[in-house]
Amino acid sequence: MRTMPTENSTVDRFTLFGVIVHIEYENGCEPDSTRLLLSRWNTPDFADAANPVYIVIRSYAVNQDLPEDTFIAEETSLLICRNGIVIFADGASGRGFCSYPAGGHANGEFPELIDMLALFLVAHAGRIPLHASAAVHDNTAVIFAGRSGAGKSTMAFAASGAGMAVLSDDTIYVQREPLRVWGIPAAIHLLASREADYGNSPMRFRGGKLKHALPVSRGLHVAEQAVLCVLTRGEEVAIDPMDIDEAVDMLTHDPEPGYEFYGSRSADAIRAVAARGCWRLTLSHDPAAAIAALLDAWPRIVGCRPA
Repeated sequence: MRTMPTENSTVDRFTLFGVIVHIEYENGCEPDSTRLLLSRWNTPDFADAANPVYIVIRSYAVNQDLPEDTFIAEETSLLICRNGIVIFADGASGRGFCSYPAGGHANGEFPELIDMLALFLVAHAGRIPLHASAAVHDNTAVIFAGRSGAGKSTMAFAASGAGMAVLSDDTIYVQREPLRVWGIPAAIHLLASREADYGNSPMRFRGGKLKHALPVSRGLHVAEQAVLCVLTRGEEVAIDPMDIDEAVDMLTHDPEPGYEFYGSRSADAIRAVAARGCWRLTLSHDPAAAIAALLDAWPRIVGCRPA
């Protein structure tokens, strides 16, 4: 991280998924809370000078009229107003801003909105989001893909329990050239279950549902190899080769909110992570059994190359 004061502002530089992110603070706003948020992303060893993004953060007087709550998301632009905090992102230009009422950085909405702003811009800078979890074995990201409820977070939790490092429990970001799979291994979010005791773990709303937020025992930000596992349900665990075109069709049909902006780039990202191996992973009621079967079949999984 680098801090560079100017006449009327302060500028920080971070890297998120290898993309250089310039943050400029105006109007005397205090950057410490934003620095704390963004520093957990910082991966300077992978800094890529191509396609940097720029974010301006400014505060405004609390006696001004507060904007009405708004959410507008389009292919390359994002506008959100929530509790007086406004964010706007233009993915085509790689620029965005956040405006908040003085003292509003303490608002619980602020971290989430800064996350959304930065992630939206970085996604349009060549880090395509896929609705998947991922854990790492043998320096290879095992990507568990599927719709909500398919078992992505459950598989991330089972992989963590088996000693694998976790990249993400719900969304990964794919850099195609060179291939890198990125994630933010902050926590694994699971619904309450009769079969599992999650102790006194904190509860958070994710995807409109209240879930346990479980700590990641070991996390990684990036992997440079990958295999794809498309999740299905059945009576017994099974691992079968899958045609890449079929996987693309399944994972891009009727995308869920937030994943619909990337069109053919989503298909290209799926093809990139499936190039080394594309598999249909059938889950039983026991996710640990699926992880065990996956590790047992590992030589076959990484040895098979799709046509």
